[in-house]
Amino acid sequence: DYNRSSAKDYEFKWRHLPKSRGGKQFSSDVNIATSTYTSNNSYNVEDYTRNSMNSYISYSAPIKKTPFRYSLNARHDQTNSTGAYNFSLPNGNISMSRVYPLKNVIKGKKTAGNDFLKTLGFSYKFDFDNKLTNQYNAPTSAYPIAYNGEIITPKDTVLELNEYGIEQMWDNKRIGMRHTIPISGTYKVGQALNINPSMTYTENWFLENNEYSQTQINGKEAIAVDTVKKFSRVSAVTTNVTMSARAYGYYGIKGTKSMIRHTLVPTIGFRYNPDYSRNEKTIDEVVIDGETEYLNRYQNAIYKPSTSQQQTAMTFKLTNAIQLKKQLTDTSDKKVNILDNIGMSTSYNFAADSLQLAPFVLNANTNIFGLVNFQSGMTIEPYITEYNSVTDKHEAMNKLAWNSGKGIGQIQRANFSLGTSLNPDKLKGKGNPGEDVGFGTDQEFGRDTTGQRTPDYRQLNQNQYVNFSMPWNLNARYVFNFNNQPNSEKSVTQSLQFGGDFKVTDKWRLGYAATDDIQAKKFITPSLNVYRDLNCWEMRINWIPFGPRTSYGFYINIKSNALKELKLSKKNSFYDQ
Repeated sequence: DYNRSSAKDYEFKWRHLPKSRGGKQFSSDVNIATSTYTSNNSYNVEDYTRNSMNSYISYSAPIKKTPFRYSLNARHDQTNSTGAYNFSLPNGNISMSRVYPLKNVIKGKKTAGNDFLKTLGFSYKFDFDNKLTNQYNAPTSAYPIAYNGEIITPKDTVLELNEYGIEQMWDNKRIGMRHTIPISGTYKVGQALNINPSMTYTENWFLENNEYSQTQINGKEAIAVDTVKKFSRVSAVTTNVTMSARAYGYYGIKGTKSMIRHTLVPTIGFRYNPDYSRNEKTIDEVVIDGETEYLNRYQNAIYKPSTSQQQTAMTFKLTNAIQLKKQLTDTSDKKVNILDNIGMSTSYNFAADSLQLAPFVLNANTNIFGLVNFQSGMTIEPYITEYNSVTDKHEAMNKLAWNSGKGIGQIQRANFSLGTSLNPDKLKGKGNPGEDVGFGTDQEFGRDTTGQRTPDYRQLNQNQYVNFSMPWNLNARYVFNFNNQPNSEKSVTQSLQFGGDFKVTDKWRLGYAATDDIQAKKFITPSLNVYRDLNCWEMRINWIPFGPRTSYGFYINIKSNALKELKLSKKNSFYDQ
């Protein structure tokens, strides 16, 4: 099709691994491109289906002979489907490591009170940011908005990155500053019970804010918006107390010296946050058509001040881990994780006039014999959801499902996955068998890994190091997702992702990758890859045999990263079909 429009695309990548010199550290990982670059030019499945890109450049260093450290960063992210770009230039912070002012002051007999005063400490952090974006998100309002004496209809807008767009990005930049001071300590009751009171003071600084008022234009009431350039600050305080214990259960295995250990950590907390929903420093009250609108002056700020209602909440969390302790000899044993974590959390807000009980959040994860990783999560809404004819939406009503004979609630989200990454070393026990979460430190215990990054199934792609010492690699992952949230269709998705590579000879290697959409009953963009080691040079062939992205690529290039762009290539993309 010779009538297609042409586009100029570019991509810039730069990566620098961190090297610490006297506490100073510099690192970078830059990946920026035009929004159509990957879809028009990439022959890699993962690349051209990727919708977002991000970058950072970071430098940090300590301030000598002080507990302070500073960091300067430049960050970027983009959404290729919309053409939206966001930049933080610059972004950084000054932080003070935790200090214990009473640690060397408290003397005398060792008591729980003295030990608590010694653990009482605080830290400090000052964050600052300068954000620029070509994306404008229109505010939502039930009433007309007046600007410069005219009623306007705000619309979501994405500006092109031309001279005008960049000028508008700079003129509409947002600058934010925030101070944070957390204070906490630990009070021990015996050997098993820990009480942790904490308080956090936050103060946000602003260089501008919106002011709202009622006005009339052509006999029609509207909300007038005026942006005022002035310095202002807003503070907030939150408090929290948690109480946790650790209990152990041992179960011997008959006929052996091995045993199973069950670790249980219940945590109960109390959280109090003042009511900031009607704070005169942050909220303008505007009466329009007899109705009162509460509008946040800093709704466009980077660090938004709290506008939450009062919270007097009790929090609950239960964490479990199960591990096998296998006796090898009289002096040595081996620990095998059976279940790294299975837990549940929720909270109850006494200050709320309705819907006091928060959704139940359940999660579980484990690494089975260091070979198979299992992760799962679920959210259960404890209240009945019904249709509200006034708002034309399905909403949670103040009726507990349990009291209506419908169990503990409705499952709104659920997911689980099984994945493995195998090679000969892994099967021989030389690979990473997974972390010892169940018997690790308090920070590691019961860690939820359901949100960790998924493995990369690209094989022998253009930027990947090829390890000929490994005869073969196999990656596979099954993913199940269930969604049943109000005002959206119930959906179930299942997919099987797999990929790998194997050595044919000492110089040849073959790779493969594909995703099977189980619901749609079809393969999504399978790929075959060939790699040939040519000593100082290397050859790669990438082939997608069928599907909407059918294509091939042939490359010969120098191995050295510094000269990697010195190459010969022959490509046939899906555009050429």
